[in-house]
Amino acid sequence: MEETKYKFILYLDYDGVLNSENYFVKIHDLFIKGQDGESDEEKDYTYRNFMHQFCIQKEAVECLNKVYDKFPFCIILTATRRFEFTCTEWNFFFNKLNKVKAYIGGVTGKSEKHWREDEIEAYHFKDCGMFSFKKLPFIILDDDTFDLQKFKDKLVNTNYKTGLTLDYYDEIIEKLKQQGVK
Repeated sequence: MEETKYKFILYLDYDGVLNSENYFVKIHDLFIKGQDGESDEEKDYTYRNFMHQFCIQKEAVECLNKVYDKFPFCIILTATRRFEFTCTEWNFFFNKLNKVKAYIGGVTGKSEKHWREDEIEAYHFKDCGMFSFKKLPFIILDDDTFDLQKFKDKLVNTNYKTGLTLDYYDEIIEKLKQQGVK
């Protein structure tokens, strides 16, 4: 395997991890509701669509960047909407717009059953993708667990109501140390 600066691979879901139900409500209340508490329907639709596509809550960026500062990693997107943009576009979105330090190295493919554990396994152990990942440890950040049981020792399960926050930092670091990351 070629030398890499990355200590591990992060398989990353989007909705419920990088954004959350609470965050959408907060943003909606701050920016959509007028002084009278009423909503402008056209503005509301446009903004909700934008927020759904491009919103990463500040707490998630803080956690990702704190982990990156300790152990640099490459992100592989596993989210349902991972095919909406190219990796170049995702990197612009993550790095330039939202100040995430990590690089988006690829997206997992689709499995027959659309189970994320199968897609991660195929990408990490069989496909080469952009880099050779077979020997690198990995962590999965996801708000669902039903289709990730094969890798539950590598799974950090976020709560969709709060998303990724610094509260998950110690769990991420501990799971990495259990895999020998130094």
